[in-house]
Amino acid sequence: MKEMRHATRIVILGIGNTEKGDDSAGVRCAEALAHKLKHPSIKVIIAGEVPENYTGMIRSYNPTHVVIIDACAKGMKPGAVFLVDPSKIANDDVSTHRMPLSLFTMFLEKTVRCKVLIIGIEPQSVDWHEGMSATVAESILHIADNLSTALLATLKPR
Repeated sequence: MKEMRHATRIVILGIGNTEKGDDSAGVRCAEALAHKLKHPSIKVIIAGEVPENYTGMIRSYNPTHVVIIDACAKGMKPGAVFLVDPSKIANDDVSTHRMPLSLFTMFLEKTVRCKVLIIGIEPQSVDWHEGMSATVAESILHIADNLSTALLATLKPR
């Protein structure tokens, strides 16, 4: 995973609203990763809808990389997984988060001086009080398996 080259301390940040169907994808994925990634150089944070509330915790951990996982509507097939280019996110994007991801990402890069990656998962539905779709749930399992394997391999002493 070339985006994680030179990673020595990693924060995984799961974002989303667990009451809104597939919007909970980032949170659920981070929960799955927390069970798989028992490593002293990886911190998993379940941020819910307010990732900005965790900036102090992130800064004190002093990561080289932050991986944000979130449901992101890009018009792809539900369950599609993709890297989000933070520079392509409009600052006024309407989302369930109080701070747009573009500003949050820029804030982390400038104040924590870390590389930020955003993994997007295309939602099927983000309706209130709806369960997660089977397609997105399956994608979460694939992400948790593949990302945990890649991150642990990245952190192995060379």
